[in-house]
Amino acid sequence: MTKNFAFLSKVLLTFSLIILIGGNDLFSQKWKYYRHEFSTEVGGTNFLGELGGSDQYNPKFYHSDFDFRATRPSFGLGYGYKIHEKMNLRVNLLLARVAGSDEYTDNIYREVRNLSFRSSIYEASVQYEYYWLKEKTGASYKLKGIKSSLLSNISGYFFAGGGGIYFNPQADYNGKWVDLPPLNTEGQGLLDNNGNIIPDYEQFTAIILAGAGFKLFLNKQMSISVEYAGRYTFTDYIDDVSTNYYDNTALRAAYGDAPADLADRNILISQPDYDGSSIEGNTLVPNLSWTGKDQQRGSPLSKDYYMYGTVGFHYKFLKGRSIKPRF
Repeated sequence: MTKNFAFLSKVLLTFSLIILIGGNDLFSQKWKYYRHEFSTEVGGTNFLGELGGSDQYNPKFYHSDFDFRATRPSFGLGYGYKIHEKMNLRVNLLLARVAGSDEYTDNIYREVRNLSFRSSIYEASVQYEYYWLKEKTGASYKLKGIKSSLLSNISGYFFAGGGGIYFNPQADYNGKWVDLPPLNTEGQGLLDNNGNIIPDYEQFTAIILAGAGFKLFLNKQMSISVEYAGRYTFTDYIDDVSTNYYDNTALRAAYGDAPADLADRNILISQPDYDGSSIEGNTLVPNLSWTGKDQQRGSPLSKDYYMYGTVGFHYKFLKGRSIKPRF
């Protein structure tokens, strides 16, 4: 009898430990019940390339050429999967528009160039998220007299990843938006100074992305976010501008008026409107134009870059039965 009681006690003790450890583990792993998340975001996108920008261009610091007036809308959808309590993988689909105009700047060289563009961007990407402020879905249950602050439901995260985009630059020509890639505005398809054919540029490119965000959880399954991110691309043609001016007479003869007109839209500025001293010897120049053959139109040394800020809504799908205790 004593032996049976001792054996039964051991069994009960072992069972109790299993329940205790298993129960603690269950609650510590509750994030696994909320692994799947759907997201939708809206925001604004800004472009850093050759066109528009600030008055002083500094290619070493992207944000020094930021121009708020060039901001355009963006819309995105995403699906996230939690791989760890502090880590998440997310697939994104983004539709955005970027734009730029030399009209927006007081930089004399850009004003004379007088180019402008807009481009739709279709992006697919994957990003890794690390939550330095762990996601907090609030208490499993609420008891009278217990209050939770707004800050207790905020999480913060960094993210990085990569993907690809399709872009299609356009320009306003005689009141209509026309696609620029087929117009060969930098002499694509014609011979360069070395007798080689200038190749067309691809409208697909890879991107590298990085950013940060904050989430405010409304309850266990719903949250809103604020994010800021940048996209570094591997093309310099999102704005259709990269290298030098082609011989405009030859361009017009080969392709017609529209390509030639859109390749060089320079404004002639008289000397009284120019107060700089970079003209050699400060010589008075009746009309300033730096848009002739082989003159600089863009700079292939730096690739195009765009960034966005968004506000998002996120919904987590509950897996299986709820684990909250019942009373």
